[in-house]
Amino acid sequence: MSRIKGAPSFWDNVNKTDGCWEWMSQVNNKGYGILTSDGQIHMAHRYSWMIHKGPIPKGLFVLHKCDNRICVNPDHLFLGTHEDNMRDMVTKKRQAVGSKVASSKLTEEAVRQIRALRQSGMKYREIAEAFDLSTYHVKDICHRRYWAHVI
Repeated sequence: MSRIKGAPSFWDNVNKTDGCWEWMSQVNNKGYGILTSDGQIHMAHRYSWMIHKGPIPKGLFVLHKCDNRICVNPDHLFLGTHEDNMRDMVTKKRQAVGSKVASSKLTEEAVRQIRALRQSGMKYREIAEAFDLSTYHVKDICHRRYWAHVI
């Protein structure tokens, strides 16, 4: 039974299967389903939680067990804190590292080159200028404080 106003139109956009119930309408720039109800934009998985389980306590997130951002199946959702969300992301290896970070200037190959140049005796400052980085950043790369996963 619906617990929030406007819920019946929600179902027009859901493809219900034995597993994930996939949102078939608009998604945001991060791939999560979105909808407008009563003049407000809602994330579809949060809206589903409210329909099936009631209000979301302040400060909590609605997380996906299935890691399918368009899933609105309440059995695939659970509540958690920001810390829970970050832990879930790391546990499931979804965090961006290295060149997968959108703002990264470097590739893994460039990191290898930086380390090789330093091993050959080139100064941090010279490497920094060549790669348009700060000297501190180059030092952190060479000492594996950054890009530690690159061999």
